Amino acid sequence: GCPLVLDSPFQQEQDQDHIAAIVRFIFSRVLPGQQLILATLTLDGAPTGVIPPNAKKITLTDEYSLLQKSQYEDVLGAVREMHGATLTTNDD
Repeated sequence: GCPLVLDSPFQQEQDQDHIAAIVRFIFSRVLPGQQLILATLTLDGAPTGVIPPNAKKITLTDEYSLLQKSQYEDVLGAVREMHGATLTTNDD
């Protein structure tokens, strides 16, 4: 299935009660077997137990970069053909 991607759900400087309610709502809407990608600056305000224990947390360390430098060439090799086809124009 399609992953559920949410970016920055805490933009209004929520208090702990609202953060907990938002996180509970988000996780309650994930379909069985669906991947959730939740991008946020921090989850420091989320109370213990609100985030499922099996959730994988990834902390990005390079500003403006999702990939680490060591991953770039492998990923580029995997998408190079598709990327080239996307940029090619067809003048029919």
